[in-house]
Amino acid sequence: MLPETNAQSAPASPATNSAVLWANATLAATRPSVVPAVNMCAPLCVTQWYCRRPDTQTGESMGSFPGNRGVRRIVAVGGGGFSEVRHLTPIEEHILHMPDVAQPKVCFVPTASGDADAYLLNYYRSFAAADCHLSDLPLFRRHTSDLASFLSGQDIVYVGGGNPHHLKPIWDLHGLTDALRVAWNSGTVLAGVSAGAMCWFTRCVADTHRPAPAPWSPGLGLLPGSFGPHADTDGNLTAVMSDLIRASVIPDGYAVDDDVALCYTDEELTEVIAARPGAFAHRLTLVDGAVQSERIQPRVLK
Repeated sequence: MLPETNAQSAPASPATNSAVLWANATLAATRPSVVPAVNMCAPLCVTQWYCRRPDTQTGESMGSFPGNRGVRRIVAVGGGGFSEVRHLTPIEEHILHMPDVAQPKVCFVPTASGDADAYLLNYYRSFAAADCHLSDLPLFRRHTSDLASFLSGQDIVYVGGGNPHHLKPIWDLHGLTDALRVAWNSGTVLAGVSAGAMCWFTRCVADTHRPAPAPWSPGLGLLPGSFGPHADTDGNLTAVMSDLIRASVIPDGYAVDDDVALCYTDEELTEVIAARPGAFAHRLTLVDGAVQSERIQPRVLK
């Protein structure tokens, strides 16, 4: 039996209903075992999908169960991901296997995109092929009151890309900053791509080709140092980060290529992984007044 949603929203527009119907048809065609729970009288943000393997004994869907909750883990992806290729990448498949659960509960946070419907649909369509329980947490059309309990009940929280300057002010306003910290301390895996990767660090750098706003912004500070995404496509990133580090505006940190992820246990970098060969992370460190750049060779996932 599917759980009820706690949404209290105005009726959806015809365009939203069409989007939900399109998602229903797409997921039904690609994964018949997916069970949709969609309130057609509420916005798309209340949609939840239960992508679960049926129990071989009873035929009923099996729920998720608590796994290894004693470890604090964060995965910061420099760019790419399902939004670029319309399917799960090796890095996202790696993230799904991090919790010690049979069907992980995954929540997508699309704040940086302004809770874009197209991004949400892409998330549900891409993750539908996985054996997991999906939900999303919009803030512009918020439907969840107790954020800390909701996020701590997830196995994975995945933050999408977009404008990094949207994140911390909006999250602080809604209390999501504190809720994410509570979830992290409870063992929920925190992950994200681009803006959704930058947010975990003390300082983040992006949009270096734009004169305003400033190319850096404060992060949540769960991880030490600074982070810049899209190092292989943003030709100014490493130079801008080096100048900011040299001027003591941001701390030492990492410039990370698309399809590369930094994996942290507690506050320690434990592994660097990549979805393809030829992509790297770059450690930027201030030594005797000069910034040194060290290229890190990641483990390429298959």
